[in-house]
Amino acid sequence: FFILRHANMSSPVSFPVPSIAAGPTDPHSIVTACEDAELSGGGAGSEPRFVELAELAALLFLSEYTHARHLWRRHETAATSPSASRNPELHQFQLLWTAAQPMATHDHAGAYAALDSCIASAAQPLAAYAGEIRKRFQDNVLAKTLEGGYSKISKEICRTMLGYTIQQEGEITNMLVRGRGWLEKGKYLIPCEDEEKEEVGDGDAVGAHGDRIRELSDMVGFMERSKLNL
Repeated sequence: FFILRHANMSSPVSFPVPSIAAGPTDPHSIVTACEDAELSGGGAGSEPRFVELAELAALLFLSEYTHARHLWRRHETAATSPSASRNPELHQFQLLWTAAQPMATHDHAGAYAALDSCIASAAQPLAAYAGEIRKRFQDNVLAKTLEGGYSKISKEICRTMLGYTIQQEGEITNMLVRGRGWLEKGKYLIPCEDEEKEEVGDGDAVGAHGDRIRELSDMVGFMERSKLNL
């Protein structure tokens, strides 16, 4: 293990970082420690390991997609070289970047698929980080996108945006209704018990706010993929 101390950290960061979410150091401090390690490294034979991977994981956990993109650009040449697949640190870094791209463009299904692939690889610490990022991404979609923007949404789209399979539709419906106070209306779900939000029409998502969010998300995603070549 390599331990890095910083004056602004509540506790030192050890590399490889064991956890982004559950460790003694918060994600912001992990990013700071990784940036310091990028600049300074260690002495001969004592360089910290999986620095770029931990930094990317912490940035994704924090939804700092612009900074994550800058990190990738700094190390893209090395991570995409022919020899990268034989280097666990570079290979895991590249695999996590494949999940960062759909996360940044609001491609929920693509993000969950890429993160699940990282988890299934069983490569550490990639699999552990990916599991934490998936949970955080799912929580953000639920609280900020669905509950914050939709007055009504179909069960199909809801489970897709939360990373559940069709076999798990009953499970996610039960969790939302019993655990978060949503209402179930046939094939639709209503995020909260607000009678005004029960004015419904046909469609996957109803309500001007929800429609605008979907349109803007799709527009931003298209622009990101086109302009930034993600």
